Amino acid sequence: MHILRVAAYCGLSKILLYYVAMELENVRDDLREYLWKEGVNLAEIERETSLNRSWLSKFKRGEIKSPTIDQLVELDNYRKRQADDGAKKNSVIPSSDSPVAA
Repeated sequence: MHILRVAAYCGLSKILLYYVAMELENVRDDLREYLWKEGVNLAEIERETSLNRSWLSKFKRGEIKSPTIDQLVELDNYRKRQADDGAKKNSVIPSSDSPVAA
């Protein structure tokens, strides 16, 4: 793995490096699974991120085995924003800027 070479260069222990690499693989797999969920729109992700639809499609199908950290972070940030927006929409507590009937 490329990350192992980087860690070795930085002097990180092989055990620590192994756990970092495994966590990155978990994040990659979780994001790939997210793209398969119903309602996830690649065109919308493309509009709101710097990730293009071709890359998103290939990543979703597993054709991209080693995405960059920046790509994973960008997609994960998008996923988190969507989760936050969904939680706000489903909240039963009105926000301070919404009108409340008296």
